[in-house]
Amino acid sequence: GVGSRTEVSRLFRQGKVMVDGRVIRSGAEKISIYATITVEGRELQGPSLLAVYNKPVGVHCTMSDPWNRLCLNSLLKDYSFLSTMHPVGRLGNLMSLSVCAA
Repeated sequence: GVGSRTEVSRLFRQGKVMVDGRVIRSGAEKISIYATITVEGRELQGPSLLAVYNKPVGVHCTMSDPWNRLCLNSLLKDYSFLSTMHPVGRLGNLMSLSVCAA
């Protein structure tokens, strides 16, 4: 990744994120999967794997939890290729929905 949410928000505000040569000031814009994204002049590479997982109720939408609550990493530990997975979005543990991760 490029940085934490706070760091990435700062990069947007500073105009250091470009999509197809155009400065983007918000992460809320929809962009094509074929777009060229640069951050501080460096071109980002797209994910080589996109996974969709149906998160069951009672599981926290995170890869680790300081309170040892059941999280995605607990359920996906047998899939070593997902060890660097980063969930997209946040779902409460009482929700059961699909989670995209790259």
